[in-house]
Amino acid sequence: MFCFSDGQRVGFMDWTGRVVVPPTYAYAEGFREGYARVQLPEKGDTDRERWGFIDRTGRMVIPARYWATFDFHEGAAFVLSNKASTFVDTQGRTIPAAPFGWAEHFSEGLAPVEKDYRWGFIDKRGRMAIPQVFARANVFSEGLAAVSIWNDTLEALNVPIVGSGYIDATGKMVILPKFSSTEPFSCGLGLVAEGSMYVPSRNRSGREPRLGKVSFIDRTGKTVFEVTGSEGGTPGGSRATVVRVESFREDLAYVEYADGRKGFLDKTGKLAIALGPEFEVAQSFDRGLARVSLAPAAPGGPRSTGYINKSGKLVWPRPKPAVTQP
Repeated sequence: MFCFSDGQRVGFMDWTGRVVVPPTYAYAEGFREGYARVQLPEKGDTDRERWGFIDRTGRMVIPARYWATFDFHEGAAFVLSNKASTFVDTQGRTIPAAPFGWAEHFSEGLAPVEKDYRWGFIDKRGRMAIPQVFARANVFSEGLAAVSIWNDTLEALNVPIVGSGYIDATGKMVILPKFSSTEPFSCGLGLVAEGSMYVPSRNRSGREPRLGKVSFIDRTGKTVFEVTGSEGGTPGGSRATVVRVESFREDLAYVEYADGRKGFLDKTGKLAIALGPEFEVAQSFDRGLARVSLAPAAPGGPRSTGYINKSGKLVWPRPKPAVTQP
């Protein structure tokens, strides 16, 4: 099932567009492992614990008693309450583990956890499987996990950031930490950035990040292709600044450029799906469809949710047929 919005509340529909769970929630995410996390509408200024999980019938199976919830992965979900940060199973029972402040989801039997700004990995029994020695850690994917080591240059302006690489399940660094940032491997490729840095800014912090060269690498660390900003053609044949790139999902990777273009790259680096101005943003593909945010029909109007297929065609809501004059 998929989420949809009527402009005010969120519900769920099936593949045919039939409403299965009416739009009654303030917010919701798609189903994963048979459960979807939902947020109940506010009842008052102090009503914060409004997140829980429903099953595919719409029944609330884990009560909305959390400040925040995250999707189930391998039978466990990370949740936050006023008491603790923890993992729960599909029955809502707490999974024992040493105290930690933040976590990512379980993947390949391990979950990254943080305490006192240090990251490591726990197993399904809550035991520390890889010590907390990293400045940042992401989930394991295709046998590797993206991690960052401590680096004092993170606080310097106009200095390229380095210190991100990949480890294996033993904790060994198998792709050296020479990158500014690294993302989990997907479809055989890892998304990395090189030469990113903080530059002076007039904002409150006095600095802002500037993205460096963005590439996809293979498991040996070799560059497969660089996202140059010239994919799909630009005015005058010049490059456009790349402002956002997502990891591959179902052999397609979402990309946005500063000139307003957006779409999906294939594994050769070609812009395979170009999205028009009627689409404000898109999420990664899931089972052949990608969730998109549709621009308001009129200035100031409500935004709505839709889905496109791998041809870039809007399949829900179904486009209205053109009206022809007699």
